[in-house]
Order: sequence, then C-alpha cells, then structure tokens
Amino acid sequence: MLGSKHPYLAPLTVILSIQETIQHSAVYAFYRIIGTLFGIAATIFIIKHLEVNGWTIGLLLTMGMVLPVVLRLDKTIIHQIALTILLVFVFVHKTNYYVYDRIRDTIIGALVAIMIHIIIVPPNYVKEARRTLTQFGIDLGQLFKKAAYWVNNNCEFVEGENLIDDTTNLLQELHQVEKEFKKQKRV
Repeated sequence: MLGSKHPYLAPLTVILSIQETIQHSAVYAFYRIIGTLFGIAATIFIIKHLEVNGWTIGLLLTMGMVLPVVLRLDKTIIHQIALTILLVFVFVHKTNYYVYDRIRDTIIGALVAIMIHIIIVPPNYVKEARRTLTQFGIDLGQLFKKAAYWVNNNCEFVEGENLIDDTTNLLQELHQVEKEFKKQKRV
C-alpha cells in the first residue's frame, strides 16, 4: 500500500517481533526499530564510497558494532544493527529505495506484530498458572505426609535425606509457579 519495493521487510519484522508476551513483543519491536535506525546511520554516509566485498562488509560491521557493544546495549539491538548494516550496504548498491523501505517497513511490521499479539492471539497464561499451582498444592500435601511419616518413624537418616531432596524439588516447583504468575501479570 505504501509503495515498498521490498515487501518482505514488514512481514519479517512481524515474524521476529511476536514474542512470548505482549510486553516482550513491544520491547523486541522497539529494539528492532532502534537497531535498524542505528545501523542505517552507521552506513548511510559512507556507503556510496565503498564497493561491496567481504573486507568492506567486515570493516563496516566492526565499525558499526563498536559503539553499541561499548555502550552495552541490549543484544537484540546489537543484532539488528549488524543485520541492518549488512543488508543496507548490500542492497543500497542495487536500489536507492532500500533505506526508506527498511525504516518504513520495520516500523509498520513492529506495529502490526503488536496489534496481532493484542487482538488476534493474546496470550492466556491463566490455565497454565492454574495447572502449575494445582500440581504444587498436591505435591505440597504429599511432602507434608512424608514429613509426618518420617517423624512418626523415628526420623530415619536416609528418609530425612529423601525428604530434603523432595523439599528442594518442591522449592523449584514453587519458583515455576511464581514464573507462571508473573507471565500472567505481564499480559
């Protein structure tokens, strides 16, 4: 609709931006846009003066990646910068429209990904959280039974060791319950 000569860029952003939660999708989409803009800025001014070969691509990637790595930017931004530098450098030598298409289509794809995530396939972690919590309750009840049995049978050393292992496993299960509830909270 907007005249892109590279119609695969927006769908690519949609595919990459749909993540586990709406919040993760929005953050990834934002990082993709920032990385794209930084990658274009790193190449656009010198691109016409260099020819496409392995050395120039390597040099551009190295130069374009130094600042983001030094600034310890999120790895998603760093990946997007590298990808953009590579693609902009190669495609601008073939077409003048690529930079504009890349910016516009990345933004469109990011917005579409978030809309798809919100409207069409909103994540629902309630069932998973409920299932995990129910299983935790069952396992906790069994642990109490084992502890009572252990106390009633003179606190045998081996059974005590098994009880410690079961308690450790139950704590890990509790952390999984917590993760499930946090997922639901972020949606």
